[in-house]
Formats: sequence, C-alpha cells, structure tokens
Amino acid sequence: MHTVLVTGGCGFLGQHVVKHLQLYGDNIKEIRVLDFVPFERKLEYDCDKAITSIIGDIQDVDSVTRACQGVDAVFHLASKIDVSLIPDVKSMYAVNVKGTQNVIKACTEQSVQSLIYCGTLGSFYGYDAVRNGAETSVTFPKKCSHGQYGETKRKALEIVINENGSLLKNGNVLRTVGILPPGMYGELDPTNKISRNRSVRNGIYYRVMGAMDAKLQYSYVGNVAMMFVRAYQSLQNNEKLGGQYYFAVDDSPPQTHIEYRKPYIGENIGISSWYVSHRFVCAVLHIIYFCLLIISPFKKVNFQLSPNVINFVNTTFYVTYEKAKTVFGYKPLYDYKESVRRTIDSLPEIKK
Repeated sequence: MHTVLVTGGCGFLGQHVVKHLQLYGDNIKEIRVLDFVPFERKLEYDCDKAITSIIGDIQDVDSVTRACQGVDAVFHLASKIDVSLIPDVKSMYAVNVKGTQNVIKACTEQSVQSLIYCGTLGSFYGYDAVRNGAETSVTFPKKCSHGQYGETKRKALEIVINENGSLLKNGNVLRTVGILPPGMYGELDPTNKISRNRSVRNGIYYRVMGAMDAKLQYSYVGNVAMMFVRAYQSLQNNEKLGGQYYFAVDDSPPQTHIEYRKPYIGENIGISSWYVSHRFVCAVLHIIYFCLLIISPFKKVNFQLSPNVINFVNTTFYVTYEKAKTVFGYKPLYDYKESVRRTIDSLPEIKK
C-alpha cells in the first residue's frame, strides 16, 4: 500500500485530486497534503484513507523533504498563477521553477519513485490558432501569450521531464509525468463566483474584451483530477509512460468564452451586438502599464486584466486527449452534461 503527497492540495484542483485519490486510489493507504494552510475537505465523498495535513512551502526544500519521507509518489500541483498587468515574475520563478526543483531534490533524497507534475496548456498558448492539436503537433510558441506564467511553467515542465530516469538515493530511478490541463471549471472554481458581477449588466454580456468569437477549451476539474489518478496508476506498471507529458482535456466542446460562461451566468443573458476591438483594448492596457510603472515608486497599483487575458479569449485553441487515451487508457469519468450540472449545483445562487 502506498503513501502519496499532494502539493497544493488545498486549492481548486488539489481538492479534486484528493477526492479522486480517495475514491479510486485502491493501493493508497495515506494521502499527505502539503500547503500553506491546513487541509479542510470541501467536497462531499467517502473518506476511508488517512489524510495528513502538512503546513509548508515548496520554496523551502527542507520542508518538502520532510513531507516526502516514506512517500511513494508525489502529485506536484502547487504553483503561482499571475496573468495580471504587472505580474510578480520573481515570485512566479521562485515558486514555479525553483519550487519544482526543490520537489525533485526531495524526491531524490527520499527515494520517491513517481512524480506526477501539473503543468498547463497555457505554456502552449501563442498568437496562432490551434484546432484539434496533439502533443506531437503542438509546439511551444516563440512568444507565449500567457506571459511569464506560461514561461515559468514551461521551464518547470522541461525540468521534470528531463529528470525521468534519474537515480534516487536508494539506487532506484525516478519516473516523471507531466499532466497539462487547460482552464478548468467545476465545484470550488473561484472564477464562477464573480463572473456574473464582472461580465453582465442589465441582462447583457458586454463584449469589452474584443469580439470573443474564438473557440476555446475548458475541462471539468473532476476529469482532470482523474487523469492524474490514471497516470499514477499506469506509471506503476508501465515505465514507458515516464518522461512524457499529456494534454488533460475532456469532451467539453470548444466554445467561445461567452458560450462557456452562459450556463453559470444565465442562459437568457443577451450578448451586445457591438464590441471593442481587442487590439484597441490591448493598446489601452499597454498605456496603462507604462503609467503604472511611472507611479510605481510612489504607489503600487495593478490590474487583473492584461493583454495576455485579452489575447487568450480571442485566439482559437483546442486539443485532444488521444495520447492519454492510447498510452494509459484515459477517458473522461464525467460527460459534459454531468460536468455542467455538477458545476451549477455548486452555485445555488444562480440556480433557477
């Protein structure tokens, strides 16, 4: 029976990974959660495996090493996401890159044989459309539209993949896998709680971030969590899985950003006939950016809206999960209709 560690297990995805390890991790006896705050179960499920909450920081290698003692596999989900107008690049590098290096060092020291890393499809987002992409056809763009967040996650992914087959302290080798989800929806999604207030006025969704007619991909968080479980289980029996990354998507259809939001902000919401050019919005944001830099010595001000976000909702990008299906038999546990229902049921304030 195995003991596993989930870094960032208190977060949106982390809560679902812990849930699905509880439900489907048949060979697991203990789930350890390493995070800034104590783990509190926020989803409903039968909990028959021990959960040990460890307060710590992946930037502290000693903290991670202690958490990895006696662990058989690490699910490394902890990261810093910042796509704001003035992102904290130094902090993202410290968490996403150096923190990942600390996790690898801890695995080596404590002879942890499996590392399942959470990357992001955002590392592949550029300025060109991608339709039905696969791991063999979609390459890293010359310039990532997700800025330094995408770049730091890309670097961490490359580090993890390159460590596959490296020697552990006990003489065994480390097997690594990268799981790369797109934007996710589902229970505990913090963005759904604010989408109505920010996007809709008087029953109309105003297109102030461009035409937003690009087809985008979002996945249900439960299906993404299940891919982590399936990858972990398959890695125990098939070493060839190691040293590779997999797109963690499901059968949610490619949709425009507005179509994606409609079930949660109201199906009867109208859409404005006019829109603000996304190039104009980006130009304005660049002007604001330089203004904020000028006043930054006197006052720190930031915008959550950035050209990265504008470009994302206006550039078609969707891929398939064919590789994960072929290599380790992944298939979505929840269909699209059930995924949306579960999400809506978690938001009683917008239920009809």
